[in-house]
Amino acid sequence: MVQILKGSDIATVILNNCKRKSNELCKLGKSILLAVIGVGKNKSFESYLKGIMSKSKQCNIKVKYIHLSEDISQNFLIDTIHDLNSDNSVNGILILKPFPKNLNINAQEVCDAIEPIKDIDCVTSVNLASSFVNKDSYNPCTAEACLRIFDYYGINLESKNNCLEFSKLSSSRSQKSSSVNNLSKYLKSNSSLNFGIKGGVTVLCWY
Repeated sequence: MVQILKGSDIATVILNNCKRKSNELCKLGKSILLAVIGVGKNKSFESYLKGIMSKSKQCNIKVKYIHLSEDISQNFLIDTIHDLNSDNSVNGILILKPFPKNLNINAQEVCDAIEPIKDIDCVTSVNLASSFVNKDSYNPCTAEACLRIFDYYGINLESKNNCLEFSKLSSSRSQKSSSVNNLSKYLKSNSSLNFGIKGGVTVLCWY
């Protein structure tokens, strides 16, 4: 039996929940500020940034976009992150990737410069490790999206053999498939799966 799980319904639930929590904080005189760092020009993350801006606006979340030139050094980028770490008005930090190919940058060292408590995308080594043992930690966004969808549909992944087929409905028609045991742990450890939570763009088939 094949069950098609679409992300549009749970995406709406999550968005409404974010709106409610943000409004509650606003009533207490508190605001949420997300710092987004982009290096150089890249069409793929420009569209991602547009989505961040749109959803954040709907949730009354302020976005501080920091656009850096493509000829910066790794030290300059890390210093920029450290400034955001020490800025108490910034609640979360997100780095847009990939970095320009001409830059000599160690991506993981850059990501590890983010304070784990502000690492909303779970890209630091600390948070990635914590996601295996701490249920309250941030998970990689792709893994979290998968787990949220399974939970929404009431599917228990523990001790089951499952086959997932991730199909991106685009001109490339790219696909990834995997059969694994204890799928929930697998999803937590894989942030590169070709999957998105936005309905109509990507679907997930569960067998």
